Amino acid sequence: MDVLSDKYIIGLYQDLEDEVIADIARRVQKTGRYTETAELMAKSMVENGFSADKIRVEVMKMLRADKDFQMAVAENTIAYKREVQQIINNTIESAKEVGKTLTAEAGDMAWNNDLSMWEQQGEDLTKPNSLSKFVKASSLQTSGALRNLTKTMGFKNTALGTTGVMDMYQREMDLALIKVSTGAFSFDQAVKDCVHRLAQSGLRSIDYESGRSYQLDVAARMAVRTGMSQLSGKITEENLKNSNHDLVITTQHMGSRPDHAVWQNKVFSYSGKSKKYPDFVKETGYGTVTGLKGANCTHDFYPYWEGASIIPEDIKEPDPRTIGGKTYTYYESTQKQRQMERQIRATKREIEAIKSIGGDAQDLQNKLRGQMADYKSFSKAAGLKERDNRLRLVTGTSNLVKTVTYQRENKFVRSKNRGIINSRNMANGMRQSPFVVLEDEQIEKIQQYANELDIPVDILSFNTGTQTGFVDGTKIIHIRGDIIPDKESTNNRDLLSEKAVLAHEYYGHYMNDPSQFRIGDWRDEFRASYSASINAPGLTDMDRRMLMLDAYDRAKEAGVPVKYNKNARRIIYGYDE
Repeated sequence: MDVLSDKYIIGLYQDLEDEVIADIARRVQKTGRYTETAELMAKSMVENGFSADKIRVEVMKMLRADKDFQMAVAENTIAYKREVQQIINNTIESAKEVGKTLTAEAGDMAWNNDLSMWEQQGEDLTKPNSLSKFVKASSLQTSGALRNLTKTMGFKNTALGTTGVMDMYQREMDLALIKVSTGAFSFDQAVKDCVHRLAQSGLRSIDYESGRSYQLDVAARMAVRTGMSQLSGKITEENLKNSNHDLVITTQHMGSRPDHAVWQNKVFSYSGKSKKYPDFVKETGYGTVTGLKGANCTHDFYPYWEGASIIPEDIKEPDPRTIGGKTYTYYESTQKQRQMERQIRATKREIEAIKSIGGDAQDLQNKLRGQMADYKSFSKAAGLKERDNRLRLVTGTSNLVKTVTYQRENKFVRSKNRGIINSRNMANGMRQSPFVVLEDEQIEKIQQYANELDIPVDILSFNTGTQTGFVDGTKIIHIRGDIIPDKESTNNRDLLSEKAVLAHEYYGHYMNDPSQFRIGDWRDEFRASYSASINAPGLTDMDRRMLMLDAYDRAKEAGVPVKYNKNARRIIYGYDE
């Protein structure tokens, strides 16, 4: 096994442990005891080979807890448990059984149900909840690479821009997969954390080579859900091979896609050699994007023992319903509900976009209320459960450039390719997100920088536009959260100070408006950084050097060989010979 790849998986598990400890500490601090959720998280971690004592010690260390506080937490937890136990003792037996089942299965992936079946049939297989088992399954999932567990491939280069950003996206997807598969975090929480961190880096949407483009939250949910499903499938396959077992049965659910409904709840031959049962892979399309365990498929498969296993009765789909004069099958009604959910999220993005440029969102708010009412009405009429988690949108995680509002207002807002932070693939790194709202203290600091640079403060417009940049013809420079540098990046442009960015926009773009170059032309950006480096007062030597380097980087990125002139050599190297 590749040592670096093995370390990659172990690193993900370390990240998982750190996040669990932080989350448990937050819950203990809030309630003064170990909550049910905290205990379930710790239980899941212990089942995956982590030390319960270490988790407890690290939680208390994070809280800087003295002995009195530790004792109080223990006593509060015990007292609460006694109270809850008394309530449970008064609960009817059936409810107790349901609760037991739910607790036992919470957070377990499909392989746990799969292994219970093996054990019932006398097969001796070890439950794969340990790190070593996960590594083995991950190796199968990734053809031995042990990276990109969710198989998030097929990116269009201009979308993620660089290998670094792509690796970051894949690592976050992999961490989310591990968080859910170990049972430490719920699916929704893991995806939410993942999307939030990626959004902070500036990533907003994912474009694939196929031509499809997904907002970040949609892409993350799909990647993690599909990755989990495929990983559990690889484990089931490994168990089949180890025991020389051949027969499998597929699961079933209501609202299945028509081309999936034909093979659900049926027995197949995994090897395809049986004369009695059809070929598993051939009939279900297992391993393809449109087949069993493909994109967004929720079907599963389990071992089947002829003569011992029972084939469940086929699920009966609800009768078609007529809603608003149109008749829907159950599948069609679920697809209509998904469409309405997408439209609601799209409207929420439009509201975020128009607010980001200081526009009036009242009409869109009214539209959203109407969409929500229609969604509730349709779901009730169709007999479908409302999916609140599919309607949520975390502010600052969407690519607002793709909204109708942005496209309509674009003639008033500088193109995304004009500002100092012109695009992620161009920046080759990560400044702070433009959708992080600047606070009063930060605004005052930037205004002070403007005074030191002899830039009129009244031409600066804070927390407006879509990103930091000069607006052609309006003599306005929008200032947003992306003016703040990323101190952890190794890319020169990401490290430019707020002062250097202001100088670039004012002495480069503002003072040369109107420009003879088209928006996005490397010569326009070269001139902006070069002019700022030479002409802006109040800059440090480091600011001037980094601006000059940025100017020549623009030419290099455009594939144009440009040699340093005397000014560049003087500013970059300190001599002009």
